[in-house]
Amino acid sequence: MLLKLGGLFFLVSVVFWLWAIFDSLTCDDKRVRNLPRWGWVVVILVFLEFGALAWVIFGRPRGGQLAARGSKTQPPRSGPVGPDDDPDFLRNIKGP
Repeated sequence: MLLKLGGLFFLVSVVFWLWAIFDSLTCDDKRVRNLPRWGWVVVILVFLEFGALAWVIFGRPRGGQLAARGSKTQPPRSGPVGPDDDPDFLRNIKGP
């Protein structure tokens, strides 16, 4: 049983380490905290799981910054989009 759990913990730690490397490589340079991005990659590669954990705690962009990482913000729409949303159009429609 202990051998099976050891293998599971090993697999989870390797997946976590690979995710941290990928995440640090693809993160925007301007949002990385405390070290430059290349510095975090070196820390993760040298210190393995401890480096990956340090990346998550000290280097990864915070929650609000993560949402804006991959999305482009769109300005709010100033007017109606379609005729169904236009109050003037709806007023001019004659019923049966």
